[in-house]
Amino acid sequence: MKKNFKDKYSKWYKYYSNDFKLERKNQFISIFYQAREAIINPNINSMLEFGIGRGCTSAIIKHFKIKHVGVDFNEELFFPDHVSTILNYRDKNKYDIVCAFQVLEHNPLESVKSNLKKMMNLSNKYVYISVPYSGRYISLNIKLNLFPGKFGYFNKQLNLNWGRLFKKVRPVEEYKKRIDKYNPHWWEVGDKNFTKGDFKKIINSLDMKIEKSFHNEFFPYHLFYLLKKNRK
Repeated sequence: MKKNFKDKYSKWYKYYSNDFKLERKNQFISIFYQAREAIINPNINSMLEFGIGRGCTSAIIKHFKIKHVGVDFNEELFFPDHVSTILNYRDKNKYDIVCAFQVLEHNPLESVKSNLKKMMNLSNKYVYISVPYSGRYISLNIKLNLFPGKFGYFNKQLNLNWGRLFKKVRPVEEYKKRIDKYNPHWWEVGDKNFTKGDFKKIINSLDMKIEKSFHNEFFPYHLFYLLKKNRK
């Protein structure tokens, strides 16, 4: 697809502007969370992001004058600063936060630890990721404005999630035969033999601690982890 911002009817533009479709507004809250940590944390002045995709996060980060370096393997669709995968990326610099949002699952499960380790080695302080959650969930957003004053206003989000009764098994052998091997989800947290606990064990084995772990309450399919290095 040819990249062209002037032709809003083009196939590429429709794909690139996909995050602004009304049916994706709950997912767009994930972009808020992706940018928020670097913006509010006084210890973060630089970000390295793997899998920049449509670039919404990078645009927000740069707006706040935070150094941002974007990496993506696909330069035909996107506008990365560097064209690379996580494991093949080379950089002599380190960054305050190294991110990958909805990226790790596009690689085999066996590569999760090595990808996280590479991200950790490029970071001074934090590794920040989001991964898909294949479990079940209930998400409720209740907002009431009935009359003036604090007792007339109510705002509450409720998010409950739990594992599937019948765990999902993915056709990994079929994925290995695909040309577009980075397109499918090779795994998701909550799949058969890969629970949240299993993912936490991988993180702990890399000498990182979980500072925050949460779901996008409007789109709980997105599961976030802010990880902090135990040592530089």
